[in-house]
Amino acid sequence: MFTEMDKEKVKELRYQLILGGSNIAKRELVTEYKCRNKTIQAILLNVKQWISQGRSLYLHGSVGTGKTISGVAILKQYAKKLSEESVFQETPIFYISLPEFLNECKRDISRVKDDLVTPLLISKLKNADIVFLDEISAIKDLSAYEKNTLSAYERSILFEIIDQRTREMQATIYASNSNPQSLKNALGDPLYSRVYTASDKIEMNGGDCRGV
Repeated sequence: MFTEMDKEKVKELRYQLILGGSNIAKRELVTEYKCRNKTIQAILLNVKQWISQGRSLYLHGSVGTGKTISGVAILKQYAKKLSEESVFQETPIFYISLPEFLNECKRDISRVKDDLVTPLLISKLKNADIVFLDEISAIKDLSAYEKNTLSAYERSILFEIIDQRTREMQATIYASNSNPQSLKNALGDPLYSRVYTASDKIEMNGGDCRGV
């Protein structure tokens, strides 16, 4: 017979296992979330319902305004809710920045088949209940073709992921420092419509996240 203490230990273990597969950086994992943005607070209160509705969220604002920590807070809150359930999912939440993802795609070119990373990342990005694609417009000097734009190869991979998540109504969070026109120029019209046009938008100004 499990005691209440045993049950809490099991919940914490499940929570840590979920976070362990999320790719969230340690800094964001240990940072206490103090954001007072009302829209984000409402999502946190009803995170399972919000995710089940297949909503997408676009966080935008200048550097240091709390975009990353806000998106991560939603992932962590969902992980906490899942830890209370008996069914364990392998990767229900996943975080990655676009520069990190594109760099892994490039490194795979020189890797042998058994060491490829991109197929595993694509699988996680397609199948997680909620994904946070950070720095969605931070592509300067990453493309081998045109400065500040995605190559055709990069765009096709990203489109494959984002288009599926849009069609299947899988919750996705995006964050960017760019204004809409710069984002559109970087991603192209098809991706822009899925990332920006189809998402709820929150402008982060830093004042909402004092103490983060």
